[in-house]
Amino acid sequence: MTLTSSSLISRAMSPGAGAKDVLTDLRDAAAAWVAEAEGGRFEPELPPDDRTLGAQLARHAASVLLAGGSPPEALDSALVRLLYTGESEALRARPDADPDFDPAGVRPLADLMRDYPARILGDVAERPAALRNRSANVQLMITRRCQLRCSYCPVVKRDEDMPREVIDRTINLLLGSSRESIRLDFTGGEPLLRWEEIQRAAVRTIAAGEALEKKVGFYMVTNGFELTRSRAEELASYGFRIELSLDGSEEAHNRYKVPVDASENPYKHTLAAIEMAIDARLAHTVVMVVTPQTVRDLRESFEHVLHLGVQSIDVNYAIGRTWDDESLSIYLSALDGIVEDHAMRLHSGDLELGNLTSRVEPAILNAEWMVNTDGSLHLMTEWALESSRPDGSQDLSFGSIADLGTWDGLFAGRFHSYDALLRTYAWRDGELRSLLHNNVSTGRLVSQRIDRLRGILR
Repeated sequence: MTLTSSSLISRAMSPGAGAKDVLTDLRDAAAAWVAEAEGGRFEPELPPDDRTLGAQLARHAASVLLAGGSPPEALDSALVRLLYTGESEALRARPDADPDFDPAGVRPLADLMRDYPARILGDVAERPAALRNRSANVQLMITRRCQLRCSYCPVVKRDEDMPREVIDRTINLLLGSSRESIRLDFTGGEPLLRWEEIQRAAVRTIAAGEALEKKVGFYMVTNGFELTRSRAEELASYGFRIELSLDGSEEAHNRYKVPVDASENPYKHTLAAIEMAIDARLAHTVVMVVTPQTVRDLRESFEHVLHLGVQSIDVNYAIGRTWDDESLSIYLSALDGIVEDHAMRLHSGDLELGNLTSRVEPAILNAEWMVNTDGSLHLMTEWALESSRPDGSQDLSFGSIADLGTWDGLFAGRFHSYDALLRTYAWRDGELRSLLHNNVSTGRLVSQRIDRLRGILR
């Protein structure tokens, strides 16, 4: 008898099921759901509340389904819970644990599930639209050159640029997406050091998008050093949104922004870039990066940025730093205060706080796709700790962009991001293991607070 996705989910949530049984049934349920293409609507009941790992995973999956999620989403979420639970148990038992310590036995289960998209999804053409590549954007690391050495930036800088053929191949793949709207993102390094290539890529993508009747957008992370008024106007004409980093006052900003040329003032460059963006009506977001050392000044720094005329701000805690309970509490309280102080503007849309709209937590588990300068394909999360990579670890590349058949064929979730970070960093170095777990835990707590703040603004 062929089991349906509903019956498999029911079996996964039955009392006494072990963790492996739960995950296997959820995986098979997801595969059945794809075959049925029935939309994944179920009426599951929460399984008994006991302390076994299998019961924890089953209850978590049930909560995802009850919230309207599909079996593949429930599986991905359960796998993230599996890894988080395993790391929590290991570090609780031995705070200074050897990277190989696995008291919950989650690693064999992670190995079993690592290739679950291939097992579930099969041929791209046969997938329901909801299970094709969920990313409508791709990050191009167009250069690793940069004029700054920001102390909290994890990206390794070197004299390395992305070849034109890699840029073109990526654009072609993105244009082949089944999505009606796509976005090409430029990052680095400092992208504006490759200004001519950005111009060329934008013009080419817009023209091809029009021929395919696709809506095309662009995003760029920049330090503003190379921005001019004419470039700001040109970027605005292409439909770019740029992301600038400003941490507060000149003293606060320059504390972590170390220029290669000591005569440069990063704060003044950023202020000039903001002014040019406003004058050119170039869409822009200012990101404030907060560390445990600067978090006490967060509300004051936010007002400093706001008074510059900025209407879109992200207040991001620094990843790759350990957040102690006191610093995190101050950060969360500051978010509360910012929302309370500016509730009317936030509610009306006159002010956008990206934490409430677009930022996904835990931020360190970023499942966006990025193409490295050499054309290799990665999950963006892999760069979160790049400058701290242990000796002997390797990039967890998903292959070369040159060998990728279709953009729709890519599929990865937060589990794959978490797994990549664990295998590249945490399961090779005890200090990085504690750091990663701290950042995931921090993101979970921030997510809970953000959900509450969203409710207040409704």
